[in-house]
Amino acid sequence: MIDGAQTLPNGDIISLTDMASVNSTASDNVRAPLLHHTLSRDGVRTSLRTVSHFPPTSPERVHRTTPLLLAVFSWWHLYYAVDFLVAASLWGASTWTSRLKPYQRAINPLDPDVHRKYHAGDIIPMSLVTSITIAVPLLTCLSYHLLLLISRCGHDYYIPANRAMKKHLVRESLAYVLHDTHHLVLALFLATGATKVMTDLFKVWMGRFRPDFLDRCQFDNAILECTGEHKLIRDGRESWPSGHTSASFCGMGLVSLYLAGKLSAWCVDEPPYGGRVFSLVLSVMPLIGAAYIGISRTEENKHHPTDVLSGAVLGFAIAYISYRLLYPSVFSGNRKLMKKPKGFSETSGYVTFDGENGQVPNPNA
Repeated sequence: MIDGAQTLPNGDIISLTDMASVNSTASDNVRAPLLHHTLSRDGVRTSLRTVSHFPPTSPERVHRTTPLLLAVFSWWHLYYAVDFLVAASLWGASTWTSRLKPYQRAINPLDPDVHRKYHAGDIIPMSLVTSITIAVPLLTCLSYHLLLLISRCGHDYYIPANRAMKKHLVRESLAYVLHDTHHLVLALFLATGATKVMTDLFKVWMGRFRPDFLDRCQFDNAILECTGEHKLIRDGRESWPSGHTSASFCGMGLVSLYLAGKLSAWCVDEPPYGGRVFSLVLSVMPLIGAAYIGISRTEENKHHPTDVLSGAVLGFAIAYISYRLLYPSVFSGNRKLMKKPKGFSETSGYVTFDGENGQVPNPNA
C-alpha cells in the first residue's frame, strides 16, 4: 500500500491529499465536477479521471462531450420545422383572404348607425400596429433574459471556479435563451398569421357597414346606388371585427401571457418576482395599450364598439391558444418550462435547462 493513499472499491488507489480536495470541493456551492488523479496498483500515476456528483444523464455529463452548437440546439426537433411551415402557410393564405370581396348588404340610407363622418387616415396606422405587434414581444423576451442573466450573476453558484462547470453553465444559458426565444417567435408567427386570416374571413363573411359608411358611399337616392370611391366603399363594408384591435390584442396578449408565466403573476402556489401586485400590473400593461388602439378606432368612426370588443376577444383567444401550444399554463408557476414535441420529453411534456428534468443537480448525489 502506498503511504497517504486509500484503495477505492474498483481497485484503484487515490492519494489522501486528492481525497481531501474532493471532499472540500463537494461542499462548495459551485456544484462543479470533482477531479482527482488515480494510481494504478503498482503505484504509477496513470490518468486524470473525473468523479462527478451529477447524475449519469445530467446536462453536465452530456455537455462535456457534446459540441457547443449541438448542445445549445439539443432541444430542437424536425417537428418545429413543420410548425413553422404551417404558420407560413397561414401568412400566405392571408394574402388571398385580404382580396376577397365582402358580402354586399342592402343599404339603408336611414340607418342611424352608419351616418358618422368619414375621417381620412388613422390615429394609429396599421403599419405601426404591425410593428408593435412584432417588436414588443421580441424585445420583451430579450429584456427578460438580459435581466435574468444580471440577477443570476449575484449568486455564487453561477460563478464557478471549475472550467467544466463554466462551460456547462454557458451552454445551459444559451440553450435556454435560444429555446425560449424560438418558442416565442413560433407562437408569435403562428398567432399573427391565424389572426390575420380569421379577421379577414369574418370581415368578408359578415360585410358589416362601418359607422361612416354613408359618408364614404355618397348614396344617390335617384339611382339608389353609391357614387363614392370604390376602394372606400369596399373598405366601408369590412367593419366587423376590428383588424387593428385583433392584431394588437394578439401581439400584446402574447406579451401579457409571457410575462404572467415568467413572473408567476397568476400562480398562488409560487411567489412571484417583485411582488404579487407588481407582477400583475406588469403583465396587464400590454393589454391596456392594446385596448387604447381599439378605442381609437371608435373615436375616428371606423368601428362600432362591438367590432372592437369582438376583435379583442378574437386576437387574445388566438394568442392564448398559440401560447399554450408551446408553454405551460400561466397558473402552473412553471415559468422556466417549455413544451417539447410528444415523444421527445423527459418532463411530462415540458423541458427546462436548469438541470436534469428541471431540477438543480444535487451535490450529494
